[in-house]
Amino acid sequence: MDDVVNLLPDRIPVLVVDDDETVIQVTRLVLSRYRFEDKALDLICACSAQEAIKILSQRGDIAIVLLDVVMESDDSGFEVVSFIRNNQHNYTTRILLRTGQPGLAPERQVINEYDINDYIAKTEATTDRLNLSITNALRSYRDILRAEHLARRVVTAELKQQQALKASKAKSAFLAHMSHEIRTPLNGIIGMTDVLADTDLTADQQAFLEDIHNSGRALLGIVNDVLDLSKIEAGKLELDPRPFRLMDMLAEVNSMFHASMLSKSINFYQEISPVVPEYLIADRIRLQQLVMNLLGNALKFTPEGGDIRLLLSVDEERSDKQDLSLILTISDSGIGIDESRLGQIFDAYQQAETRTSRIYGGTGLGLSLCRQIVQLMSGDIFVTSSLGKGSVFIANIVVKRAQGEKELDYESSTSRLAIEGMKVLVAEDNPINRRVIEMLLKKLSVEVSVVDDGLQLLNCIDEINPDLILMDCHMPVLDGFAATKELRKRGMKKPIYALTAGVSNEERAECKNIGMNDILTKPVTLQSLKLALQKATEA
Repeated sequence: MDDVVNLLPDRIPVLVVDDDETVIQVTRLVLSRYRFEDKALDLICACSAQEAIKILSQRGDIAIVLLDVVMESDDSGFEVVSFIRNNQHNYTTRILLRTGQPGLAPERQVINEYDINDYIAKTEATTDRLNLSITNALRSYRDILRAEHLARRVVTAELKQQQALKASKAKSAFLAHMSHEIRTPLNGIIGMTDVLADTDLTADQQAFLEDIHNSGRALLGIVNDVLDLSKIEAGKLELDPRPFRLMDMLAEVNSMFHASMLSKSINFYQEISPVVPEYLIADRIRLQQLVMNLLGNALKFTPEGGDIRLLLSVDEERSDKQDLSLILTISDSGIGIDESRLGQIFDAYQQAETRTSRIYGGTGLGLSLCRQIVQLMSGDIFVTSSLGKGSVFIANIVVKRAQGEKELDYESSTSRLAIEGMKVLVAEDNPINRRVIEMLLKKLSVEVSVVDDGLQLLNCIDEINPDLILMDCHMPVLDGFAATKELRKRGMKKPIYALTAGVSNEERAECKNIGMNDILTKPVTLQSLKLALQKATEA
């Protein structure tokens, strides 16, 4: 109510229209002390319909028109009414009719049609009667202002919501595009180092190659952190829990850090509690990202010859037959963190000290992303540390125990034999990535065919008759989505795996909806291809 009252000016404009100067003067006198919710009236006078129309044309803030019916003509007052309602389309201003000739009073139909608030015969226009009519009219005027004000707020809120949704969609599209554009060349760099590693190299060349590979992986980690943090801020990052073998994930992490730890002579200790299940259901990518960021942080700030420990255990009191409270502890003997800075260590773009980034590098995003991932996994993360005495990071997350572990084991000898001689058709428009995937697949003794786009794939699918299709999602001519739809429309049942550099939740859902069986995220590795082939043999 108070907000609406404030919409009324301190002096409320009221237009008095009458061709009798005496009536105007008496009206001024009667209404001079009138107040509506502590606000006085600003009386504006006109002696004819034409003068009133001129004033109304110039002012859009008139609250009430106190209008004589008979002036220049018998229906002059109705000309003013028609101008307000029909010409100006103004249904906010209140209209009070009064006349000294009751025989010319308007019909009830006219009063209703033109939304006239009251009709007063001048012979009945006592002070109390006039004040009452003005009060009722102003209450109606105030209620209309309230409704218009609320309607504008609703429209403004809806407009802002639409603008925010549009901005969110634009940001999501930008992130997806940047993810694709950045990860695609990185796939070529990292993939080529994997291929080159199996060729005849000198010791120096092998060392140089490891440097290239590690640098590529480090750059990929930074890119992932930046893009994922942006997704979290936009509310676009969601978990994708799937069954996986925990030791496989840890082995992959260890292989990525092996060379860096070796170069610094780091003593690395890994301990897995016996109560930790071999198989879990969780978002493997995010869990691996969590472990990598915490290990990378420890490695960055631990001097040569230092110690880093990784411990995985279970909080059995907070676990049950389905949900598992997994505790990840990573400790180091590094430079430590001043206790006064511990409260900010998980904030985005923050490091322990400004000079830390200059000495040790880093973006200040890794730990912030760790906290976001842990919170998505219904957990918490904290750190204990002091300067010169190392740090201990403890993350508690909720995962699920996997059922039917044997069905998840794609490393069986049967599976390894099954992939040899498989026919795999790859659709990939980037020539470097196409060559990387082709060479990696050949290392797995697979018969490989490659095409540049979805249209070429459709044209050769019957001739090749592949056991598995690896389909890039974003290609010219015909993209992977359209090609997959066409294949499923033709009734093809063979497994199709998406090849993509940017797996948003929307894109993952689209892949599933059109009939793709799984997703391979770039950069593709020999291990990820091997697991994909083994899963395809079980399909």
